[in-house]
Amino acid sequence: MNQLSNVPMQPNQNAVERPLTLIEKLEREVNRLLELKAQEKPHSLGYVFLGHHIAATVNAINIVKQHEVESEVQGD
Repeated sequence: MNQLSNVPMQPNQNAVERPLTLIEKLEREVNRLLELKAQEKPHSLGYVFLGHHIAATVNAINIVKQHEVESEVQGD
């Protein structure tokens, strides 16, 4: 049985971060838009616009996820 160390791991300064996937980029955009929307007044035009933009971005995420699933099925 292995025992885990109590020493916290330090990030490797030489490590190269992997590029974000399209879904990760879109999810970050949704979070950014949600933060902006929270600052708007509920019945303002900006609030409505951001709501539509968030919905469109979430739809894009769903389309990309569906495409990935279909690509995996075709690749098998």
